[in-house]
Amino acid sequence: MISILIPTRKRAKKLKTMYESLHHMTSESDKVEVLFYIDDDDLQTIKFIENNKDKFTIPVKHIIGPRVSLGEACNHLYKISSGQLIMGGADDIVFKTQDWDVILEDKFKKIKDKICLFSVNDLYQDPSKLATHPVISREALDVFGHYLPPEIDCNYGDEWLTYIFKEIDRYFPQPDIVVEHMHWLVGKGDRDNTYAEGSANMIRHSYQAFTDNKDKRDLLVEKLRKLLDEEN
Repeated sequence: MISILIPTRKRAKKLKTMYESLHHMTSESDKVEVLFYIDDDDLQTIKFIENNKDKFTIPVKHIIGPRVSLGEACNHLYKISSGQLIMGGADDIVFKTQDWDVILEDKFKKIKDKICLFSVNDLYQDPSKLATHPVISREALDVFGHYLPPEIDCNYGDEWLTYIFKEIDRYFPQPDIVVEHMHWLVGKGDRDNTYAEGSANMIRHSYQAFTDNKDKRDLLVEKLRKLLDEEN
């Protein structure tokens, strides 16, 4: 199973677009699940989930809670996820590759030690350089004990995970699996309040959290290296 983690805030229309694309592009809907973290003041998204809960063809889980960092939201969702592959999704992505799920599952089966990150193509960043929406094995994340550090807020989560998996040579770009990021910076969406708040947080918190915690990243690298050495 593939679990898609999506913290979201006041983007019900974008969630609908994302979910519809997922529905049309997914081959085995019983082997994919979507998990939303919804802020408790986000009434439009809560209403969207409530109005569509009996219509979802791909299983949906959700948590409604206080506003927290990106890392904290992803960690809450990770704890209730079921998949052997965990994808860091977003509410402004669109799935563009038919049978993307089967393609990834087949690639995962070929990895003997099950320690890996697949970097899909968001048509914004080069997937060989940055995993903007990484798909990571549960075996690796269980070593971490979390999806992201709670200090990571909005940005630099992709940089964090890219660094770790490149260091252990378990980073696998997937340029043919397209999950398009409809980002305002490339003219694919409006700069809404969620983007604006995210940009402010990046300047104030996220970059600092990324740079200040290199020792934590390197510790996770060493944990994975030790596991790989034991298995190989």
